[in-house]
Amino acid sequence: MPPITKSDVADDLVIGSKAGKSRDWNWHPDIPTPYSPLFSFPPHPIAVLKWFCRMWQPLSQQVMYVVLAFAVWAWLQPSFEMTTTLQAGWVFEIWLRNIVMMTTIAMGLHLWLYTWQKQGDTQKYDRRGLATNNRKFAFNNQLWDNVAFSLLSGVTVWTVYECGLWMACGWPMPMASHR
Repeated sequence: MPPITKSDVADDLVIGSKAGKSRDWNWHPDIPTPYSPLFSFPPHPIAVLKWFCRMWQPLSQQVMYVVLAFAVWAWLQPSFEMTTTLQAGWVFEIWLRNIVMMTTIAMGLHLWLYTWQKQGDTQKYDRRGLATNNRKFAFNNQLWDNVAFSLLSGVTVWTVYECGLWMACGWPMPMASHR
């Protein structure tokens, strides 16, 4: 990976800048953004253990993702036998489930961060609010562009990928043999 140079960051952000406000950004992370020791080579097991202890919180995002994944798999996933052959019924069921999940999570985040402003502007990267009456956006509105592209293309690609993975689980896998 090539080193980060001054031209790669805003004028007042230089290597070694601590997280906080700057002239161009309302908030920025540490520059350069540190990597997790989990992915460093050679491995540093003590650093990895300290990193896990520092990031652990009983209800962290990672825990919520795992709980959501198990809940979806246990209660909202079509049966394995059904997903081994391509049928519109179970594909639509997964697509509808993904639409509901995306809408619920994105709407909750939008309400929390923009409507109720519970986090304030402390970690908002850009000082500006969502754009309205702006010809840069297909619907002249940043929010409606985000909604349309997330639900129409994002969820569709997500569903196609997920359905492909479930179908692949039921197909016999070819094996190379040297016999």
